[in-house]
Amino acid sequence: MQLKKIIFFSITFFCLNHINAQKLNVEWLEETYNFGTLNEKGGESNHRFYFINKGRDAVKIQTAKASCGCTTPSWFSKPVFSGDTGFVEARYNPDNRPGNFNKTITVFFENSEHINKEITITGFVQPEITNAFKKYPEKVGNMRFDNKFFNHGVVQKDKPLEKIYNVHNDGLQPIEFISSSNVPKHISIIYEPKTINPNHVGNIRVTYDASKIDDFGLRKDEFEIITNDELEPTKKIILNSNIREFFTDSMKNDVNRPIFKLDFTDKFIGNVEEGQKQELELSLKNIGVNNLLIRDVFTSCDCVVFKSKTEKIKAGKDAKIKVVFDATGKSSYISNTITIVSNDPINPTQTVTLRSKVTPKNN
Repeated sequence: MQLKKIIFFSITFFCLNHINAQKLNVEWLEETYNFGTLNEKGGESNHRFYFINKGRDAVKIQTAKASCGCTTPSWFSKPVFSGDTGFVEARYNPDNRPGNFNKTITVFFENSEHINKEITITGFVQPEITNAFKKYPEKVGNMRFDNKFFNHGVVQKDKPLEKIYNVHNDGLQPIEFISSSNVPKHISIIYEPKTINPNHVGNIRVTYDASKIDDFGLRKDEFEIITNDELEPTKKIILNSNIREFFTDSMKNDVNRPIFKLDFTDKFIGNVEEGQKQELELSLKNIGVNNLLIRDVFTSCDCVVFKSKTEKIKAGKDAKIKVVFDATGKSSYISNTITIVSNDPINPTQTVTLRSKVTPKNN
């Protein structure tokens, strides 16, 4: 009988708490705040988001978490009773963060997960003029870029990769993005904003979907950005990427998988006289069961040239790659690499380092 009472009161207490949580009613006076334009070296800016407890019971903020380390939240830490007001304060640090920003703070209430709230701060950070030339050294017309190439990095076949590239308007007039041309089917572009004011920074948001092309390894894509820039309206963009095959756990654990093995990964090829060439062979082996497919081969220097028609290596077989090192214009000790990309799910990318000593030419 005593146990039944304990169970009854425990269930009743839980249900009352659940009912009270359901009745909580918080009304936010605003959910988004735009700071407008902030100076990059102007120090932190803050704003308070106020809410009113419209419910019957007191509410209390448990914690608040920002989406970025540049945003610091603080909050009213005491219980907010019915009809009273509480707040969450957002402090944004613009230092070294030029351009547009959009950050969120998620607010967690005690015993009230269903009314957790996400509030947003937005704005634009005006770059320090002296820093603009350092951060965006490449100038094309009246527009500055941090690099003359867009380097997208490693792109997996299974998932599109989005990256944002900042551009700076170095002119006296607004620059408008009008359109894009010759954009490959696997690349999509969004401009934020469409018009960049003088001495302001905008974003070029590029999404790369490698599943739409039949290619692996290093790749270079080119397209044009069309603007109303009076100096140079068309900007040619070169985007570099490294497309990698996606391997599932079942592919990695497959006993019949191909296994890629090199006969060496580091080799001193000896002394080479400046202006001369040195040749050697590199052996690629498949010690697995299924066919080994060579997806790409590339070198760290155009002084290293390889010759190979090998794309498929059967189980238990090997293939030879002829490598030529050209010492023209070189001196001292040299270290170059050859990178080979395959469909080996465990070790798809393997690198060979070739070292040599270039000696002066005998006259």
